[in-house]
Amino acid sequence: MSAVFAKLDPRRIEWESSWYGLHSRILRTKPVDSMQEGSDDLHGTRLARVLTAVDLVSLGVGSCVGTGMYVVAGLVAKEMAGPGVILSFIIAAVASILS
Repeated sequence: MSAVFAKLDPRRIEWESSWYGLHSRILRTKPVDSMQEGSDDLHGTRLARVLTAVDLVSLGVGSCVGTGMYVVAGLVAKEMAGPGVILSFIIAAVASILS
């Protein structure tokens, strides 16, 4: 039993190569002061305007059509299809992957 606890001794764990190292790297934070120092040189910059009116209209229409497709698929599944809709979605997913 003591051999099991010896493996769990914090002095013997390689922290940087374990899950603890991954956890600490994912959740580390940056000090606010360092972020404020770097923002002084960005006040005069702006993003380039590259989208035209046609691009923006196309984006809006595409969003509406895409949303409508999901809404209609849900309504049809609720009202008409029943439990077979799961099989239909799986077949559609396989067909879209193969295309």
